[in-house]
Amino acid sequence: MRVKLRNKSGQTLVVALGIMLVLLILIPALVMKVMNENKWTVKEKKSSTAYYLAEAGIERGYWTLESNPSYFSTLSTSSIAGYRFDQAYSDIPSTGTSSLGSYCILLSSYSLFGTSIGSSQRVITASGRDNDKKEIRTIEMVIQTPGTLNGAIQASGVQLSGGGKVHWGPLISAAGMTFNGGSQVRYPRKFMRLGITSLAGNTDNNPAEPNYDTDNPNPHTEFWSYNEPPGVPDAPTIDTNYYRNLAQYSTAAVTAGFAGGGQYYSGVGTTNIANEKDLTDTVYYSEGTLKFTGCVATRGVIVAVGAVIFTGGPCNTGQIPGRYPQIVSIPTGAWQEYQKIDTAASNEYPGDTGGPGTSGLNPTYTFGAAANSNIQTTETISHYGFIYAGGGSPSWNASGGTIVVGAVLAPNDDGSGSGGSTIYYQDNMTIQVSGTSGSYTRSTWHQKPAYWPDGLP
Repeated sequence: MRVKLRNKSGQTLVVALGIMLVLLILIPALVMKVMNENKWTVKEKKSSTAYYLAEAGIERGYWTLESNPSYFSTLSTSSIAGYRFDQAYSDIPSTGTSSLGSYCILLSSYSLFGTSIGSSQRVITASGRDNDKKEIRTIEMVIQTPGTLNGAIQASGVQLSGGGKVHWGPLISAAGMTFNGGSQVRYPRKFMRLGITSLAGNTDNNPAEPNYDTDNPNPHTEFWSYNEPPGVPDAPTIDTNYYRNLAQYSTAAVTAGFAGGGQYYSGVGTTNIANEKDLTDTVYYSEGTLKFTGCVATRGVIVAVGAVIFTGGPCNTGQIPGRYPQIVSIPTGAWQEYQKIDTAASNEYPGDTGGPGTSGLNPTYTFGAAANSNIQTTETISHYGFIYAGGGSPSWNASGGTIVVGAVLAPNDDGSGSGGSTIYYQDNMTIQVSGTSGSYTRSTWHQKPAYWPDGLP
């Protein structure tokens, strides 16, 4: 019996043609993918180069201001040649003979990007561009004079619990931050070198870059940085000898502008101060811990080598006649702390008349008023001024509805915080610091939308 074998040559040809067809489809796609990846790699490299050049511009601008202190005041009314986006610098060498690219710098008393600037601050804006002029990166850094506090609380670590709140200024921590209970809110802005613990909401809990609020499209509006370059600034070093001298010699305190004189406490333990009320600015200095209890209404500066504790609460208006109502100024940049919650509605934060943004910020806020509203409160102030807590665990601890209008500095303890207290930041709390010659401090810093001045080569 014969078996007829089928001719397989036709089948082989069909298979070969199929393979060729698949290759004809895949190879161009693979080539295109490789080409795109190469383009993306080149683009990323150029973008990184532009960023490094912008950083170089920031450093050059900072060095220029430090090398000539008169420039700071000059910028309030004028500009500086070479630093008004009028010159492209190409002094950063590449591996070859040409430069990496170019950068330009603007030194100013205003922001191109809407950042609110105080009288004690100046702005360094720098843009970098790669050698092929394909990529541009821009960085803005706000600096301020020595002795100006950057935030409402600046500490080695920040802890807020209970109903602890901070208004009108950022929180700054050299370590991490911990929030519990009613303190878990989406304001103010938070700057830290480590992480956030127990904070509700969509925050970035990974210290790896990029660092931003995870509920885009508005990154960096509330949670800003795990020490992104140029880094969270160090706390200023206050001149404790200066304040000790003022507290010991009331005549010197009055001459320095503290009409209430000074109060000096030599004990290294805890000094209890009950029902302290001062209508005029006073310097309080302790070699140990100061604990304020009862009805508290102080003004001026509190400096303690140990901790500062408030366990009482504000007085009512009847206990301090002549003090209230008291009108305080709201920092012009306070609106920036509420970008996560601020809408066109009013009363979303103290002093909010609408908005969003700077248009809704009232210039003043009244304490001890007859009724509560968006621009006033019936509450009174426990302390108006600057508080320095040098040690203890925690260094700064306030409860019982304590209200501070000013700023708190606690640089030596990672547990500083408050429960049931409120701090209203004042950006005019200039303090006496050690080594005041030069060394401006960074206030805010971050990358901005790419900008290159028209007409600049």
